[in-house]
Amino acid sequence: NDRDPPAPGTWVVTNPLPLPDIANKPPVLTSPMTGEVFVAVDGRTVIHPRVNRDLGASHWFLNDRFLGADRPERLELSTGSYELRCVTPTGQVLASRFRVE
Repeated sequence: NDRDPPAPGTWVVTNPLPLPDIANKPPVLTSPMTGEVFVAVDGRTVIHPRVNRDLGASHWFLNDRFLGADRPERLELSTGSYELRCVTPTGQVLASRFRVE
């Protein structure tokens, strides 16, 4: 039989699932958080930046240095003060100021 199957009928959703709570909250940097102090072992520490939801292609900066359009998986940092910023596709700016001692 060489015929195409019949076209599917239209789906009507009468009771959609609610969006997760996270979808209604603004994006925030959850790590590192402003004011956090990290301990450097042998002069360095590793920080794993995290946000509370997917931001899409955002621009990431560390102390005004462009890191790329994807969230960095890890930052290996020496002692000092830092500002991590993320500019979302909608222009929202997320920022965190922290230290490594």
